[in-house]
Amino acid sequence: MKRFSMVHRLADASKKGFSLLELLVVISIIAILVGLSAVSYSTAQKKARDARRRGDMRAIQAAYEQYYADPVNSSAYPPNCSSSSITTYAPGGWPTDPQNSTSSGQVYTTSCDAAAFCFCSKLESGSGNSGAAADATCSGLGVADGNGAYPYFCVKNQQ
Repeated sequence: MKRFSMVHRLADASKKGFSLLELLVVISIIAILVGLSAVSYSTAQKKARDARRRGDMRAIQAAYEQYYADPVNSSAYPPNCSSSSITTYAPGGWPTDPQNSTSSGQVYTTSCDAAAFCFCSKLESGSGNSGAAADATCSGLGVADGNGAYPYFCVKNQQ
């Protein structure tokens, strides 16, 4: 009788775990979900950096327009793309790219003179507006990539 109960206990103990196949299926599903979430997270980060770049470009544009509107400046834009020209109008200073900042703080493409300006920033998503901003002021700044897309977001003078 003792022998039978010992065999019975061993048979019950072997049914308490998962089979190797069940474990492999679960691990595979988890790996797929982790992979998908990593891709989604990366895409969200790119969109967030692009949103900041667009905001930076609009902030620079607003500062230059305020400079132009100030009677002290005789309805002219700063003659160069210097950040020191707009410190009064852009207290945060010249923005840096959220991913590729440099020691000079300027990684944006610029073109400036007293009559006009154009600032462009390359977007990671590749869906900019530089095709619409292409004129004499922005000539050569927001150029198309090899696929005919315009990955640059550009702002130019409003006056």
